[in-house]
Amino acid sequence: MNSFVKRSLRREVDGISHAALAGELGVSEQATKNLVHRARANLVKHEEARSADCQDVRLALLEAHDEGRRASAATYRHVATCRGCRTFRSGVKDTSRAVAMLVPAPLLLVAVGLLAGKVGAAGAKGAMLKTGATAAAGAALATGMVVGALEVFGPGDPAPQSAQSIAFPTGGVAKGSPLPAGTSMIRRTVRIAPGTSSATVTLACPSALRVADLLASPGASADYARWTIPGWSRTARVIVQPGPGATTTRVSVLCKAPDARGSIVAGSAATGGAATRVRVERTELLERPNGAAIGSVRFGQPVRTLGRATQAGWQRIRTDTGATGWVRAIVLER
Repeated sequence: MNSFVKRSLRREVDGISHAALAGELGVSEQATKNLVHRARANLVKHEEARSADCQDVRLALLEAHDEGRRASAATYRHVATCRGCRTFRSGVKDTSRAVAMLVPAPLLLVAVGLLAGKVGAAGAKGAMLKTGATAAAGAALATGMVVGALEVFGPGDPAPQSAQSIAFPTGGVAKGSPLPAGTSMIRRTVRIAPGTSSATVTLACPSALRVADLLASPGASADYARWTIPGWSRTARVIVQPGPGATTTRVSVLCKAPDARGSIVAGSAATGGAATRVRVERTELLERPNGAAIGSVRFGQPVRTLGRATQAGWQRIRTDTGATGWVRAIVLER
């Protein structure tokens, strides 16, 4: 805080007059009024930043990182007062470097071309298994794209379509069946102009819910844009690519309230050991240190540490899907 602001605050704390304050600062009385107003506004902004929701702040940091820009001033004001968000920001900065260290060369080429790989334990379906979309597709916005109104179906509402997902307690729901507690389906009808290669559609989950799964889109292929992360993101950015001759499709997303450990997996199985989370966008889950991949884990996924290898730098974990394997210790929160 500079000396002008400190002295301006004396107007509020000590109750001195604007004339006396102007004499101390060596400026006009009108200038002191402006300074006092600015000081009040800054205090309000800092208080708002301090009380901001950490999830919102971290999502803003992720989106800014993804788009190669600075986050808002309000975001950085919060980061300056929140140790957890400062640690998170450092982790985001380290993500590209850490992934480059972790992924073998042939797979790294794929990781650069794909914005998200298949994630989740081997054999898991639904929220954790999505083929990545290209960076070019992620940046492309359809010209002449028409997006319908957002439809929201909450707990107890008849499901607008059948769906399978590890986020559902029974593994799936039939069309017309009531949606389980803590879940919601959101969807939009999208018309893409002929000749357009792809479009990006944004769907926001209801309050307190997180993106859990991307559901089938008839007549088109759809995938998450980068940094839309199941179990973490509140908003899904979806890249849609129409099939041959198709111009209209429906984009649907399953949302779910995470459990106490932050998992959107129904009956999540990560028990025993110390609780932690994954701090990189995605990395392979290996059967042993430097061994074959048996699956993968994604950013923010809750896991349990089970033991260390004799080879330094490795950690054995169990994911919330019940898969057990090894990752580099650097990918986990400390």
